[in-house]
Amino acid sequence: MRTTTINLFVAVGVLVGSLPPALLVGCASQSVAGGDDVGEISFDLTASPPEAQCAVFTLTRTGASTVTRAISLLPADPGGATLGGLPTGRVTISEQVFTFPCGMTVGRSAVWISDPQTVTLVPGVPQEISFVLRRSDATGEARVHTDFPTNQPTVTELDLPAPLDASLSLAAGPDGNVWYGAYNLDKIGRVTAAGAVTEFPLPGGSAPAALVSGPDGAIWYTAFNLGRIGRLTNDGTLLEFPLATADRYPYGLALGADGNLWFPESGGASIGRITPLGSITEFPVGNPASSPQTITAGPDGNLWFGDVGLNAIGRMTTTGLVTLFPLPTLDGQVYAITSCKDGNVWFAEWGTAKLGRITPAGVITEFSMPAGLPADSVASGPDGNLCYASPDNNRIGRVTPAGTFTEFLLAGAYQVIAGPDGALWAAQQTATFAARIARLTLP
Repeated sequence: MRTTTINLFVAVGVLVGSLPPALLVGCASQSVAGGDDVGEISFDLTASPPEAQCAVFTLTRTGASTVTRAISLLPADPGGATLGGLPTGRVTISEQVFTFPCGMTVGRSAVWISDPQTVTLVPGVPQEISFVLRRSDATGEARVHTDFPTNQPTVTELDLPAPLDASLSLAAGPDGNVWYGAYNLDKIGRVTAAGAVTEFPLPGGSAPAALVSGPDGAIWYTAFNLGRIGRLTNDGTLLEFPLATADRYPYGLALGADGNLWFPESGGASIGRITPLGSITEFPVGNPASSPQTITAGPDGNLWFGDVGLNAIGRMTTTGLVTLFPLPTLDGQVYAITSCKDGNVWFAEWGTAKLGRITPAGVITEFSMPAGLPADSVASGPDGNLCYASPDNNRIGRVTPAGTFTEFLLAGAYQVIAGPDGALWAAQQTATFAARIARLTLP
């Protein structure tokens, strides 16, 4: 029997009367293995009315025993609760909210009560439920909207021939395929939509850290350990170009609006540019403490980069003029950055477990990750939203321009890209450290 994973989200609608906002906000995952019973639902509670201390849900399925579950709403509560063994099928659900701790509700009257709602809960099928919570003394009421979207992405996973701990970086190729660099194996590979894999060996010690589709129809990559920029054609023809200065290590790579490739130089406090013919120019950031690690072409025609040494986002024109924008939070450690279809640049702060958005004018907004665990990779998704991979949380996520998060379970995912086929692609490392690539169609 194949086990699938689905997500549950609880949202709050418009509140009317004397019930303070917001009752429940959060998300969760549950496992379903055939049968009629949902194995588990986990709630993350981010806010509750000051008076409310316990929410009790009662679920009854015809021909089955009643299931009652309580969620603590105390301010001191750590913010999470788990409801297990919930029924699916035709279920009647009601909610009560108490001003007493969950262990003290027996024999006491609820302050807010709901009308029961009868719905059919089917794993994998979205279901919306609206509770009308009214005070037991009839002094007011609130409408709380509870959403159970259980859609999950369609996932196809491909185990690569690479041995253990390949440490992959992905790119959408100019040929309609997905390409990957195996940092620890000195290889670059190509994956077709049908799953056919072709690998090309690189010079020993290359350590391809980033790949991008070039303006000339070739794949360009950074040979981090050798201090070179490489070019690989579809037929395997290979060229590598040494950086102009020794002891500098290119990490990220982006195609600029000027038709050249741009890269941050770790250890050199500079940003480099290489033309399609292999001519390299280096532009200093202007501060010896600078340590640029990642780069993207912005919607404004400039290059944007994350500077770990200066705890800042940098903007560089194609003529080398640099402007720095300090992060609002210390120790951000920006190792991932991308340009999005909303006209802004988004980035992941590994050190603070936040996602950031910066406008072309330099205005920064930060969003805390739902589980408090950092994202290792960000990409502009096929639907125009930001997508990210959070390997410590085994999640792929999506964020709207307004900062609304949706997360999906994908074990070991640490990088995401928008593929050339309109799908989201992810690099994974399994529990046994095997290399895997996944193709996802998000709901």
